Amino acid sequence: MSGGTCQKRVREYLRANPEGATASQIGVALACDVTVVRNSLRSLPESYIDRWTQVPGKGRCYAAVWCVVVPPPDCPHPNEGTRNDR
Repeated sequence: MSGGTCQKRVREYLRANPEGATASQIGVALACDVTVVRNSLRSLPESYIDRWTQVPGKGRCYAAVWCVVVPPPDCPHPNEGTRNDR
């Protein structure tokens, strides 16, 4: 799978899962190589590490839990009849 295709799918996956996910979890869910997922996460301007979670059975190893900012809709244009600056 190409990087651009994976990036789009990663974005869609995280928007559908607002609680976030690790790169490994995303890779399994999307059947995408975890290295490609990590590169996609780093290149998405709206992605961020929300928290760290301990990896079970790995001692002091932690995995980043990634989320994306979902942009709000644009502000509606003001109606001409309700302007207060006249």
